[in-house]
Amino acid sequence: MIRLFTAIRIPQAQKECLLATMGGLPQVRWQREDQLHLTLRFIGEVDEEKTEEIRLILSTIQFLPFSVRIKGVDIFGPARKPRMLWAGLENPAPVKALQEKITNTLRRLELEPEDRKYKPHVTLARIKGNNGDKLAQFLDHNRGLALDPFAANEFVLFKSHLSHTGAQYQVIETYPAGMV
Repeated sequence: MIRLFTAIRIPQAQKECLLATMGGLPQVRWQREDQLHLTLRFIGEVDEEKTEEIRLILSTIQFLPFSVRIKGVDIFGPARKPRMLWAGLENPAPVKALQEKITNTLRRLELEPEDRKYKPHVTLARIKGNNGDKLAQFLDHNRGLALDPFAANEFVLFKSHLSHTGAQYQVIETYPAGMV
């Protein structure tokens, strides 16, 4: 089985800014540079035949390039037991629109989306334990995070392999923006 997801790659300059914010919190597993991306749609585990169908059907998606600006940080999960630290977007509407196109296209292959509502974000860390005041201080210090905008002129179908050192990602296909 192959574990798949679609995402927008983060340019190197923005990755470096995100990496510079990371640190100072115990009991978290920070994302590595090669793991930083903006997830559009987690697909899950499929066989090789379905992977090929997905690869082909995603090529039918048309979208225009748009601007993305990473802004602010927050957590997923309750404040007393958060599970993930992430960076958000200034204007998530174009990302949500692309995600919706991908989701609707994948429905034609009977691949239903996750139950939870889509929230565009860049995962910064997985939180393993209670960081108490340190997490609150990190959030306060980085809430004003605002990176330079970048052009989202493609999305990528990734294969993900989970290991004890974290996920390893491999590009299966890149889908450029074009005329709509």
